[in-house]
Amino acid sequence: MSRDLRRVLVDLRDAATIKGFERGEPEIPGLVFPSTTGSTLNGVNVYHRDLLPCVQGAGLRRITFHALRHCYASHLIQVGASLSLSYVKEQMGHTSIQVTADIYGHLIPGADIAWADMLDPGTTRQFSATQLQPMWTPMRWNLKTLVGPQGFEPWTNGL
Repeated sequence: MSRDLRRVLVDLRDAATIKGFERGEPEIPGLVFPSTTGSTLNGVNVYHRDLLPCVQGAGLRRITFHALRHCYASHLIQVGASLSLSYVKEQMGHTSIQVTADIYGHLIPGADIAWADMLDPGTTRQFSATQLQPMWTPMRWNLKTLVGPQGFEPWTNGL
């Protein structure tokens, strides 16, 4: 979780705590994003009421939260988290690093070439056979550039 996201979530929690105390509630609320009734959010409702209108407003094809999860992991690897695949494993909640490597290993640029080059000390190290994608920056980010015309990764049947 980024520091900015953590700060936003802590601020939301603190605001909810203050409102709760003002209403005379004896304990700190356990949910950062509760439903209007104070219970947990219903994923189907959030998808249809919140996510789909945003996606349609941006002119994108329908996507799922699961596709966003793959996109997050893919972007972590693209910006350098492949140097610590265990970080991606933790972020995704995978049971082992092998699961992470099986799903996202193909995204690590030049991983096979770099290992083979290490065996030959006379070879100039080449980390990638193809050029890396341009680095993601918050200034350039929007859903259309993030998703692109082809959409997210293909469906992975629940992985």
